[in-house]
Amino acid sequence: MGNRIHRSDIYRKYIFDEMTKKIYRDNRKLYKDKKHKVKRLKHYIDSLSDRKAKKLCCSLSWDTKDRGYGYVSRGPEYWTIDEIDISKIFISPINRDIDIYLARNDWSLDKIAKDKEICGHKEFEKTGHIHSRSLTFIAEKKGDKYYIVDGNHRAIKLGCNGKKKFELIFY
Repeated sequence: MGNRIHRSDIYRKYIFDEMTKKIYRDNRKLYKDKKHKVKRLKHYIDSLSDRKAKKLCCSLSWDTKDRGYGYVSRGPEYWTIDEIDISKIFISPINRDIDIYLARNDWSLDKIAKDKEICGHKEFEKTGHIHSRSLTFIAEKKGDKYYIVDGNHRAIKLGCNGKKKFELIFY
């Protein structure tokens, strides 16, 4: 079994993932400027108290209309981090336009990563640069399957680029 992580650090992880998305999507700035902004953001997030991290996570999750905060806040105080094979990972619904492609692959990240049409789809071009801190994914474990809760676009992009093992946070 893998390492353990405290729920407050999962809130911080979620905040980092959501906020860096906005930095990397801003095509008007040079990469060097983005790198500096991400470094400052990382320092800011790491300095948040547990209470402030929880509150900011809640606000960002509400703003993005996803289930990140709700899922994490209902979980235990300590979670597991472990490396999981792509064959055991499943993608959660993203949106009406892309879900038909995912469903035809049984939501399996392994199958999705082999589907040339999905890998070339414009929906996954939006992902942009993926920071090394965002290579860990919050997931829901159901039996021997893992369902990505936050980071479906990143996971698909990485799978399409040949990644076979993913670091997941789950309970």
